[in-house]
Amino acid sequence: MSFSRLSWQVGLALVLCAVAMTTMPMLAPEAAAPMSNGTSTLIIGLIALSAVASFAMFSGAASAAVLFVGAHGAAWLLIAGIAGNEGMARMPYFLLLAAGAWLGGQLVYHLGVGVAAAEPAEPSDPQG
Repeated sequence: MSFSRLSWQVGLALVLCAVAMTTMPMLAPEAAAPMSNGTSTLIIGLIALSAVASFAMFSGAASAAVLFVGAHGAAWLLIAGIAGNEGMARMPYFLLLAAGAWLGGQLVYHLGVGVAAAEPAEPSDPQG
């Protein structure tokens, strides 16, 4: 693992996860169906592990796949967890939502770099 490859999006996602862990719970105490500790742990784990794995892997495609699963899985769990508790989200919920969005930004960067690095099979003829 090379810390020189750590992007600022990944670093920010890890910082947001750390801050969210210190300010739990994700929903207000009067929420009708509070999010379980297991779900909260799974969301934080998905984001943190995806962030660490994205810069620990050598293949751009593998990093992109890990970022895709982590960012979208966390978003899906966050949206499912707020269902029935609209208006009850607290700061950790929004911090984790932002962390997932930053991982999505890193995913877009990986895909953009991959497209830019791809060489066409043969040059196109502008004369047609």
